[in-house]
Amino acid sequence: MPESVSYRIKADGGHIVPDSPKAMRAFLQAKDGKIMRLSLEEWKEVRSPAQGRAWWGIVVKAFCEYMGYRFNSKRDRDYVHEQVLIAIGHCENVKGFDGQIKERALPTHRLKTDEFSDLYKRAQEFGAGIDVMIPDPGSTEAIAMIGNTSRKRVA
Repeated sequence: MPESVSYRIKADGGHIVPDSPKAMRAFLQAKDGKIMRLSLEEWKEVRSPAQGRAWWGIVVKAFCEYMGYRFNSKRDRDYVHEQVLIAIGHCENVKGFDGQIKERALPTHRLKTDEFSDLYKRAQEFGAGIDVMIPDPGSTEAIAMIGNTSRKRVA
């Protein structure tokens, strides 16, 4: 399988300006003489790893506890994750095999950082309505929740 590498670049007056010129130069020097393919696409700032950890380690964990599901069970965690997304409206209507229209949760990994922050706030508001406290990411309470997970990696 061919090696693939990704660099963030900026177009500046018709020139390519990489975020890390040194790393890009080292990569190109290692490939000296080889024919390469270059693909460019517009950069989209997606949710950060910290946002993903906060979602799973705080939001999903709190709702697992509220609903009586086991946070250390991937199946339970995934189910609760989907139910929360549907409850806060991050879903679409799809037709099932039985012809009935059902709600299906939309993925979160492609959301921009600000869109993901909005999603987190919506989960906080929904939780507040049913007495589930979802602390702000980075707060003492949030850090304690993430630190007390029964998994080493939260997301």
